[in-house]
Amino acid sequence: MNSEIHNCRRGPTSFWMQSPQAVFDVLNLQSGQTFLDLGCGTGDYSWEALGYVGEQGSVYAVDCRKESIAQLSFEAADKGLSNMYPILGDITDSLSLKDNSVDLALLSTVLHSLDRERDFHPLFNELTRVLKKNGAVAILECHKKRKGFGPPEHVRISSDELGAFLKPYGFHLNVLKEMEHNYLALFRLEKIS
Repeated sequence: MNSEIHNCRRGPTSFWMQSPQAVFDVLNLQSGQTFLDLGCGTGDYSWEALGYVGEQGSVYAVDCRKESIAQLSFEAADKGLSNMYPILGDITDSLSLKDNSVDLALLSTVLHSLDRERDFHPLFNELTRVLKKNGAVAILECHKKRKGFGPPEHVRISSDELGAFLKPYGFHLNVLKEMEHNYLALFRLEKIS
């Protein structure tokens, strides 16, 4: 939808490693929804998501890099957007979002950079808090294969490993899309109440 604005972006991003349209086809964002981009980097997915959620929806973009959040804040203000919320923060800490307020969260090529034993529990525990009943988390990660680029194989996470880790939190695999270098796993959260 907004892909034309991404061609001039700078900074670390995996947005163009695969077809953004293929990713958003799986995400199936709707007008009025709330989207959370965790570890947003340059905000490519956040900007694209705005075109799907529309003026009635909201996009929260969280990253620990001050320069990324400053740039997103500047661009949102420059465009007069009142539904783009750049947040400076660590995604493994408490998120400054209300309980049951997010329809879909995205972690794009972020998990492999975290410490599984230290960071995964607080991250997914917090996601269960902020996601709405039947909300979803989409995780885009590199295949667990040796490649000449990207993260080393020993830190890559297979979709099976990911599914096993998320199951105790109430997440169940809904869609798994294989791509050339990555996979996109969409997990639905089944909350009891």
